[in-house]
Amino acid sequence: MVRNCLELYLGGPPKKMMAIQANLTEIPEFRFIYGFLSIAGKLSSIVYFDDLDQGMMTIIENVETLDTQFVQFHLQPQVTEKPN
Repeated sequence: MVRNCLELYLGGPPKKMMAIQANLTEIPEFRFIYGFLSIAGKLSSIVYFDDLDQGMMTIIENVETLDTQFVQFHLQPQVTEKPN
């Protein structure tokens, strides 16, 4: 999930090495994941609703001005079996 959000934010795979720290918490009974990230020193947060396969990530671009990017995402499970 973090990798997919990062690629959406960057517009593709990272072109250089990036430091990412994630502290995510899952609440299975509510099918909900949330948490905070540090992406190359930028503060970020994620909210993901498992039952909807949708979530949102925010990235604070500038702490002084509070310029923030919002990334809405949709995850689909991988199909492991071929259809008949």
